Amino acid sequence: MPAFVAEMWRPVRPGGTLAVTTWGGGLFDPANSLFWEAVGRISPDLVRGFNPWDDITTPDAVVGLYAQGGITPSTAAGGGGPAPAGAA
Repeated sequence: MPAFVAEMWRPVRPGGTLAVTTWGGGLFDPANSLFWEAVGRISPDLVRGFNPWDDITTPDAVVGLYAQGGITPSTAAGGGGPAPAGAA
């Protein structure tokens, strides 16, 4: 993912902003966990393994990813909790 972030940064003009949105852990649970458990019972080879975005669920992790991609200095802020139902 650092190479991807670096490539996203490349066309940003000096003084510009790169915004990345990521969801925290447990998104769509408990439905998500139940879904993957059912998939595993039917076809274990389809069960997801590692998802790189699982490593960037905090502002510090996003800043670390930016640094790995050569984007320094950078800042990130947390959203403060789950989005309300129906939010877009």
